Amino acid sequence: MSRLLHHANERYNGNGEIQESQLEDCTERLVTLHKIIVDSGEVVRKEDSLYEVEIFPGVSVCDVIYGDATKLLSHDCLASFRLMIDQSPILNKQHLDNASTVGTLGLLQGGSANDLTSNDDWVQLVRLDLSLNAKSVKDFYADFSAAFPRLKFSNDFPDCMNSFDGGHAPYAATITRSLASLNDDWVENKNGDLPEMLRVFSSKSRFPTSLEGNGARKKALTFSFSLDRDRSELVLCEPHMKLERADIQGEYCYHRIYFCPRAHDGFYDKILVGHAGRHL
Repeated sequence: MSRLLHHANERYNGNGEIQESQLEDCTERLVTLHKIIVDSGEVVRKEDSLYEVEIFPGVSVCDVIYGDATKLLSHDCLASFRLMIDQSPILNKQHLDNASTVGTLGLLQGGSANDLTSNDDWVQLVRLDLSLNAKSVKDFYADFSAAFPRLKFSNDFPDCMNSFDGGHAPYAATITRSLASLNDDWVENKNGDLPEMLRVFSSKSRFPTSLEGNGARKKALTFSFSLDRDRSELVLCEPHMKLERADIQGEYCYHRIYFCPRAHDGFYDKILVGHAGRHL
């Protein structure tokens, strides 16, 4: 099973929901979102009859990008819209049958959780897919950059996740929730008290988070992070989130996510994650 993204006819069928004066803004928003998704390596498809869908009464998608209604968009916006639609591959029944998680794009807002209108919607869809669908550890990790854009992972990934008891799969939803919370909820106060910051974060994330108490173990908690293709840097990741339950109710575990709580030169505004898996 796979994730499926496509331009849905129903999200272009205006039915009075969109005015001509709004078309440029709606198109720019859509093109920007489409580019973010495609740049992440995802394929975004389109329904075969999309060109025929009427955005306004008597004005189809084809009219806007090739016909008499091209004047409704500025030159650059029109070129981007045309390229986006034309280069999106055709959606077929097999794609839908094989899809485990489906997200739609379009000019209109849409009415369901999987109707994407912003980058945040795309991030949430990837996280949902990570939580629900079994993947190899390599494919699971491949989605981390899209799902957790503030996080940077050490060179121990993805192999370290094989150290979860029984592999990563029984903990996929737990791993996703914990990393999502670290991405969304961790706030660094440069002059703040670290134990207090960890306490606040524990309350927000609902994952107990603390410092390693044994100073002699710093070497074991130091991880290599790539600066570029040829250079890496060693960083101490002492605080750890405690993952104490598997996805199956009643199953307990003793796993950890180790991270660096402070901004680090060379990695800009990234939160550095050293390890996810067995307690080190």
